[in-house]
Amino acid sequence: MLWAGLEDFLMVCICKLAGFEKPLDERGYILLAHSTFPQRLDNFAALCELLKDKWPHLNSYKEVISKMKSAQKARNRFVHHGAVFNAETERLEMPVGSARGSIKTTVEAVSVEDVKYACVQIDEANRVLYKLVLRRKLLPPWQRRPP
Repeated sequence: MLWAGLEDFLMVCICKLAGFEKPLDERGYILLAHSTFPQRLDNFAALCELLKDKWPHLNSYKEVISKMKSAQKARNRFVHHGAVFNAETERLEMPVGSARGSIKTTVEAVSVEDVKYACVQIDEANRVLYKLVLRRKLLPPWQRRPP
């Protein structure tokens, strides 16, 4: 859910920077809906680079993109590998594999802290993107007041 919010908000930011009047203009949605996250980041970076002289607050966009890439990496670790409970060790484990050049496989232990850290990275990426484009600071969820 956190990730879907980040991807959707990135689309809103691209539409805003591209000059569409509505936060998620239908034309922008049509152009971006089937783009991959890296393609959206490329679009966002190009727009920031184009507009940073006009809107100097966009100058820090590279740091924001770096945080978004880190969040994507954390998210992909869990989405692409998944975790299973090992009854013998009573731990969550994640089989991880790669086949780039040669086959490499490992089984990594996964903790609740690992999942929390990934969620924090995603939330932080969302907040820095929000601050960059809308120039408003959002508090992390654990510092916000309940409704």
